[in-house]
Amino acid sequence: MARKRSLIILPKLKNCGGDLSKKWYVEYSCRDPQTNEMKRFRFYEGFAELSTAKQREAHAEKIISEIKMKLER
Repeated sequence: MARKRSLIILPKLKNCGGDLSKKWYVEYSCRDPQTNEMKRFRFYEGFAELSTAKQREAHAEKIISEIKMKLER
């Protein structure tokens, strides 16, 4: 039996192992119905200005909730 293909991979924070010197981002993927291929989206905005891991995690949660709301529609 073939494996079921997912339409959406929900957004997640990629925190580079907690290293504040690296670029943190939020990533999610959606399947393009015309080509049947997954397209990846990454959001880097706003993480570089924040100096602590807690601030970056709070910023990521805000972005993730906005993206989830858009995907649910």
